[in-house]
Amino acid sequence: MKFVQDKSTLSLVKADVLVVPLPKNHKPSQVLKETDKKFPASLASELDKYLQLEGFKGSLSEIVMAPTFDQVSCSRILFVGIGDKEDTTSIRRAFA
Repeated sequence: MKFVQDKSTLSLVKADVLVVPLPKNHKPSQVLKETDKKFPASLASELDKYLQLEGFKGSLSEIVMAPTFDQVSCSRILFVGIGDKEDTTSIRRAFA
């Protein structure tokens, strides 16, 4: 298994799984669009629906894996809840 930290545009990252930290009560489309202006709006909207269907709230360490249906370069997106605070400590705790 190989882990890579990449700072390129999210929709262009070539990987099996793209990991995206998501604050509590934020929609994926909001975070993805802020991070990547070219992220496909149709996929972002579908991800909102998918996470809502799964009951994902973004609580600390909560996770949901979602398919991308070949609309971006990665196969799947793993959303990891980071809780209420959007700081490095919350992100570190979520991934611990």
